[in-house]
Amino acid sequence: MGCADYGSATPSVNTMCGLRMWGQVKTTTVSPSLTGKFQTWDAKHTLNLGIDYEKTRDEGIMAYSNGFGPISFDNVDLTNPVYPAWSEPVSPATPDWQNRYTSKVAYIQDQIDIGAWHFLGGLRYSEIEVIDVNPSWGINNVSNNSKTTPRIGAVYEFTPKFSVFAGYGEGMQVPAFSIFSKPPKPEESRQTEVGFRLKDMAGITATVAWFDLTRKNVAIGDPANPGYSIQAGTQQSKGVDIDLRWQATPSWAWIAAFTTQKAEITEDSNAALAGKQLFNVPEQSARLATRYDFRSGNLAGLGLGLGLTHNSKLPGNSTNTFFTPATTVWDAQVSYAIWKARFGLNVFNLTDKKYYVPSAYFGGGQVIPALPRTITATANFAF
Repeated sequence: MGCADYGSATPSVNTMCGLRMWGQVKTTTVSPSLTGKFQTWDAKHTLNLGIDYEKTRDEGIMAYSNGFGPISFDNVDLTNPVYPAWSEPVSPATPDWQNRYTSKVAYIQDQIDIGAWHFLGGLRYSEIEVIDVNPSWGINNVSNNSKTTPRIGAVYEFTPKFSVFAGYGEGMQVPAFSIFSKPPKPEESRQTEVGFRLKDMAGITATVAWFDLTRKNVAIGDPANPGYSIQAGTQQSKGVDIDLRWQATPSWAWIAAFTTQKAEITEDSNAALAGKQLFNVPEQSARLATRYDFRSGNLAGLGLGLGLTHNSKLPGNSTNTFFTPATTVWDAQVSYAIWKARFGLNVFNLTDKKYYVPSAYFGGGQVIPALPRTITATANFAF
């Protein structure tokens, strides 16, 4: 953890203190459902009903490198840095935070097909309990909330390869993984979407959609209490999302995606935040990738992929006082399939690019190094 010397525009000294964080999240989920199909006159129905039960246990500890007591600081000269020695802190027996989130949901949904028309309608009843406990910070919040949210949509197929669609939905979710100054409310959302789809037209499958997403009670850093979170009034994101997939040959595939959006705070108890770009949300993002799978010959089973992801500059805090630069990061994949097994290697940040991204810790306003070149191995088996 570092705290810059804000007395100058180009600080020469940084105040450093070692910090270790432990976290353990355990989630139990039960989701039984029942699906039935029947017909009324010309309408074909697919009726789905069920319940979702989810309980999450979220516990964590934060300790400084000199133990579990007062914070010690070391001033580091950035022109000739000599960093303090690391001393591994001792994990206390009792976690700092001991949060519990319980969600109980019952839903019913009907999909109706009438010729070229396809309709979807559903209702979802949710009960959410949040127990937000953190004795070290003086937090002991308990809240219970419930709400019924609708979902509707329609698709019209002009041809089997071309269709238009529209939809509207509302949602509610647990406001997890934050230390709240006041008992938290569930995060609420509503989204409208309109667009069209192409399906396998000369090997091209594409979706173009206009969207408008509004969220309420979103957790942000509390400017009056660093380290705590509050829930903002209203945030809105609206824009256009384009997704394109091209199967150039049976072995060679391309994907391209682009999103442009206006994401801003529209209402807040702090009027100065209205109109500010949302923290850590880019105005534009893009993805381009290609993959080739060898299907015959000596290399049959081998797959190679290469891609890049681009994000425009990111706001480092809710007041937009600074932004991290736009970034483009490469990735690569290699896989090999044999019999009913598939082995793969995925490389993120292929060129090991050094860059920074905004951090939400301690109320926001900091940056952290992005992931360096990262390699993960996978193995999948089918039986």
